[in-house]
Amino acid sequence: MAKRKRILKQNNKDKVVSRTKKHPAKQRQDKIRRRKNFFPMLLVILISWGGVISIIYFVEPYSLGAVIALFVTTFIALFFTSSVLFVNTRRALIASVGLILFMLLMYLGIGNILNLLLIGGVAISIDIYASRG
Repeated sequence: MAKRKRILKQNNKDKVVSRTKKHPAKQRQDKIRRRKNFFPMLLVILISWGGVISIIYFVEPYSLGAVIALFVTTFIALFFTSSVLFVNTRRALIASVGLILFMLLMYLGIGNILNLLLIGGVAISIDIYASRG
């Protein structure tokens, strides 16, 4: 019984120590460490959208690999942009893959509003399933 009281007493001491306030300088350092730095992300977003625009304007559509380069660059641009907007990488990935899939269907000539709605429904279902699991 005495051993159990000693263990409980030790656990309570650990809780008290963890509840004490940190020094303001340490709090500031922790806050800076946890803060996301958006400037590099902004640079990646601007460069990738610039790449998409330059592929659209300067590359001939029938040249070798132009369509694949456009899809890859658009995916990167959509992924980073939506990850900033959604503040969630998983949702950004799902949205980017869904939009790229619809772009692929449009390129093949079978993209219509029904396909867009179906892809959106599947994307929402995947997001809900992933968030509960």
